Amino acid sequence: MKNIVCLLAMLFVAVSCGENSRFAVKGVYESASDNTVMYMSRYMVSGIDDILVPFDSAVVRNGKFEFNGVCEKPQVCFVSSSMVVDGNYIVLEPGTVDFDMAERSVRGGTELNDKMERFLKEKERVIALRGMCAPGVLEAIAPAKEMRDSLIMIADLAGKVFDLYVMKNFEENATNVLGHFMLTQSVGVASPDVLDALFASVPE
Repeated sequence: MKNIVCLLAMLFVAVSCGENSRFAVKGVYESASDNTVMYMSRYMVSGIDDILVPFDSAVVRNGKFEFNGVCEKPQVCFVSSSMVVDGNYIVLEPGTVDFDMAERSVRGGTELNDKMERFLKEKERVIALRGMCAPGVLEAIAPAKEMRDSLIMIADLAGKVFDLYVMKNFEENATNVLGHFMLTQSVGVASPDVLDALFASVPE
């Protein structure tokens, strides 16, 4: 009798742990035709290159798709509609994440996904401002020198604010998967001096 009770207890713990580790990525892709294959790839860093390794797939039905499974610890993944990079990143962790393929963004989900979404939007804003200040573009959109000077000043300020944002968020996420992701994704956007200091402080 004791053996049966112990077995049932172990089974209950195993099921509970499994439930606590389950994830669901619920995607919307209204413009895709039925039977479009969606891929989920693991994000890995090798040297200076990002490597995406597909490990799961789902099929679009009536503009929706869904990935389900078990995730023991958070990991950065990439959702796309083909084997090429045409989607966006998510943090795969226990819980449910809503993903919009048209906007290539997470519409709601877990804590790390919300943080990642804010980070990616901040990064895009800095890139867009710097793009406006590129030679040829700046003259076309801002004929007056005063306007050009203002745009350059705004882009420079946005870059400094982004540096502070990356530093603050890395401190908060240095021990989880999002911290290292933010550093690698900030290369070429954040100040090299800031990134060098942060990379040097990455936990072993």
